[in-house]
Amino acid sequence: MFTINSDYFKSKPAELPKTTILLDNGYHPQKVEDELKKIYPENLTKIKVELSPKPSKAEKKKQGLTGFVPVKTRWVIERSNFWMERLLCLVKNFERTLENATAKINLRSSDIFLDLSDYQAFGRTGLEAMACGCIPVLPDRGGTDEYAIHNFNSLVIDTTSEEECIESISKLIQTGHNELYRLKLNAIETAARYSIKRAAFSICQIF
Repeated sequence: MFTINSDYFKSKPAELPKTTILLDNGYHPQKVEDELKKIYPENLTKIKVELSPKPSKAEKKKQGLTGFVPVKTRWVIERSNFWMERLLCLVKNFERTLENATAKINLRSSDIFLDLSDYQAFGRTGLEAMACGCIPVLPDRGGTDEYAIHNFNSLVIDTTSEEECIESISKLIQTGHNELYRLKLNAIETAARYSIKRAAFSICQIF
């Protein structure tokens, strides 16, 4: 995007305020800045890169809020991207060109879903797994704490530690039927609180 539109920033008068780019917390401003310099060395005299604000648990508690709290500066972009992906997925499902059209069937026939990413901004796939009665193993870095509670409806672990991953997954595999059933029921109940309609309402509330 910046390569294609670099002329805009080249012609932008230096005396004008910098254009602020807000990043989700999974990105690294320094890396983005380094790439911007490669496109046009003077970019950083006209562009400012910052992490998008995300309310902490203490801040949400103080405001009487729980769960996922939309941030106006990034929510519109995230939701726009989500709907574009969703529409593309629906088209491919209709044309039978997307193998993950059977993803929900695979999840419903599985007990455990592994997401060993270093970071997840929200981790929608983990929530989708919960809705299918599949226990997700999720990274503790990022936004999975909006819905995932360790040893209640999921396992939330340090995915950067190979030892912790192996130990946690091994214990879960060896867990008895009753405990797995408890985790699955809690996962399904948690996922039931999320829907496209609620997401739409949350957008309306910030405008």
